[in-house]
Amino acid sequence: MTAYPELTPSEVAAARDALWAGIRLVVIDTETTSQPGGGPLRAVQVAYRICRAGSAKGRWSDYLNPGVLIDKMSQRIHGITDEHVATQPDFATGAGPLQAALQPLDGERTIVVAHNVGFDLAVLRHEFELAGWEMPEASTLDTMKLAPHLGVSGPSPKLSVLCDALGVTHHDAHDAQGDADACADVVIALLDIAARQGRRDFDTLLEDVS
Repeated sequence: MTAYPELTPSEVAAARDALWAGIRLVVIDTETTSQPGGGPLRAVQVAYRICRAGSAKGRWSDYLNPGVLIDKMSQRIHGITDEHVATQPDFATGAGPLQAALQPLDGERTIVVAHNVGFDLAVLRHEFELAGWEMPEASTLDTMKLAPHLGVSGPSPKLSVLCDALGVTHHDAHDAQGDADACADVVIALLDIAARQGRRDFDTLLEDVS
């Protein structure tokens, strides 16, 4: 087991400030359905939570009409039915806030965060393509990989298990906003652990887990 230095509270605070300097985390989650006959998954609910300077800030979510029937297995997982989305906008009409949140801002780097981030990014890239939008370039951070890198683990890699390990309350599992909120609290807790371990360079941490 790796031994880390005992840091004073002021040293931990300085490390935390250094880790968060100049970054804006956009924590995302999607709920999906498969398409009849196969093909890429379609989004039926999308959410994000913004994190800055060690705190969770703005949030957004919406149900979206995927233009296909929601398969029964997906309904059993997230509870979203065809009736839920029948009068909802499609992605191109309803997901403007997400598109805006992912845009780079002066003085801040946008980092896209999710638990198993590759899954959600694949869904969003397909939806962006269908909408005729360009997916903004951004670095990504996967809490499923970050946790074991920092010595946090559990009996499975599920978000709910990681929440339990960190003492994070996970409201509304398999709801996009509930999962995004929980993942935001998780990444904040993990970066606090990184600071207590004396880690100060976010780019090095990102490279190590990527």
